Amino acid sequence: MKPGPQEKIIFKDQGYLIESNHRSSSPDQTSSTKVYSQADSSKILWTIAEYFGHRQIKISPDGQEIIVFGNVFFGSTISDEDSENILQIFASTGKTINMTFKDITKSPIAKAIKSYKLSLYGGGWVEISDILTLRSVDWKKRTIAFVYKGSPKDLHIKF
Repeated sequence: MKPGPQEKIIFKDQGYLIESNHRSSSPDQTSSTKVYSQADSSKILWTIAEYFGHRQIKISPDGQEIIVFGNVFFGSTISDEDSENILQIFASTGKTINMTFKDITKSPIAKAIKSYKLSLYGGGWVEISDILTLRSVDWKKRTIAFVYKGSPKDLHIKF
């Protein structure tokens, strides 16, 4: 599979603007994400050296945390490797939380591929949106709700 283009991503939510860039033409392959207030888009509130790409993005009401879900190249198509982080939580303080498919579901991706008869694309990529989706974030309770196929209730992850 050919990765999706790594173009500038602009995301607006909760009164904040997120601009995520990846510059593959530069020798150091720099990536950066900047968070602005939509009320004053000239003032950067905070920045991180990370490119969000095609992942799902959620920002906290105070603009101090960002949750990204999926794969930077393919969105909801992820690697079949248990080591791939598919959920990342970034804080303006510099703290980052990384989670894999197994961290979220308590089951290896290989088991889900077999159980749900998921198709593997070239290079070991698998579409997970039919079995795992991010439903919502409760910022006050600090939980993320996922819909996981076969589970009678949402999976809730504390962060």
